[in-house]
Amino acid sequence: SRAAKAFPKDSEIAYNLGVALKQGGKLPRAATEFERATTLNPRHADAWNNLGSTLSDLNDIPKSAAAFARAIDIQPNNPMFLENAGGAEEGLGRPRAARQYFERALAAGGDRGRLLTCIAATWMDNQEGDNDKALEYLHAALAAAPDNIAAMALIGYVEERRHNLKAAEKAVAQGLAIADDDPLLNCV
Repeated sequence: SRAAKAFPKDSEIAYNLGVALKQGGKLPRAATEFERATTLNPRHADAWNNLGSTLSDLNDIPKSAAAFARAIDIQPNNPMFLENAGGAEEGLGRPRAARQYFERALAAGGDRGRLLTCIAATWMDNQEGDNDKALEYLHAALAAAPDNIAAMALIGYVEERRHNLKAAEKAVAQGLAIADDDPLLNCV
């Protein structure tokens, strides 16, 4: 872009160009601009977060997790950064680390229904698989967001694993009744 050429050392121009490129679906170029923004201003938390998100979209989860960690170093109580880091850790197969990030995001004021659902998913991912703990969080998620179909679907899954088919069918039926468009499905 002309602005990037005219102001090659301006981190905000690099960042905004990265945002525009990402919105336009040009992910590799967006990642390059976010990297440039973080090189020009290593304390640009939003650039680190967007770099992490873009790298995640490009399936480079290890680098994505590292970028989210840098954003959190700068803004340790940003619920969006913490939630994104939790998602990256989950993608790396590290449910305990993911759970810690999700719990911090919840404590920092993040979306209660979604984060409780994400925490529950980490209990299900755990090799020990604590279904009771997962259900505890899923029911809390439903109390926070009664039309959380992700929580309903996961309750159905956990209940099926516990061989409680009536409860599984009920949860799935509730979820299907409102399944049109649910942003809570992001973390599952």
